[in-house]
Amino acid sequence: MESYLIDMYAKSGLIRASQQIFERNNTGDRDQATWNAMIAGYTQNGLVEEAFITFRQMLEQNVTPNVVTIASVLPACNPMGSIELGKQLHGFSIRHLLDPNVFVGSALVDMYSKSGSISYAENVFAQTSEKNPVTYTTMILGYGQHGMSERALSLFHKMQECDIEPDAVAFVAVLSACSYAGLVDEGLQIFELMESKYKIQPSTEHYCCVADMLGRVGRVVEAYEFVQKLEVA
Repeated sequence: MESYLIDMYAKSGLIRASQQIFERNNTGDRDQATWNAMIAGYTQNGLVEEAFITFRQMLEQNVTPNVVTIASVLPACNPMGSIELGKQLHGFSIRHLLDPNVFVGSALVDMYSKSGSISYAENVFAQTSEKNPVTYTTMILGYGQHGMSERALSLFHKMQECDIEPDAVAFVAVLSACSYAGLVDEGLQIFELMESKYKIQPSTEHYCCVADMLGRVGRVVEAYEFVQKLEVA
């Protein structure tokens, strides 16, 4: 019950209320779910130091972290600007056989990509046996952030070949990659595919990606027409 309350307050931005619930019990009485909820709450609210302190306390109390713990604490590595912490957590997940998990794999790909280590992200992605739309989208975003648009586009197509349906976020990721690289024709085809095949209604982000993509190659009139469609929607 406490873990649900901690999670609810944290997601509502009331992290101090979560903290009060967490701290009212003795450390030894907290179960794994309670520790996980507090770590995730700190991370979600940008309190990365608190997330790591709580993670260390969890270990000190001999409460074994699981896949939820690792997936919750890994995002805290990026704001701290420390890839070494991320590598330590990666090592921990390998030693405890948590790294094959799809959520841990996706979090590791994200952590390495945002830390500038795209090759590490690629290795984790390749070694993650179970992949879901989040795993693919995270890797596509990583490629786009590092200017590797062709690889982002190739992975997007591979994702579909593996019968994993891209969601709205995946389309934002690949359209952004197309925009950076000036791959207009490919980007427009993907935009059309979003509605025609996957029945995903374009959002503001999708329209902005296409408008930016067209504007970058001088097709300003078409970009303006896309903006008008957005205003009508």
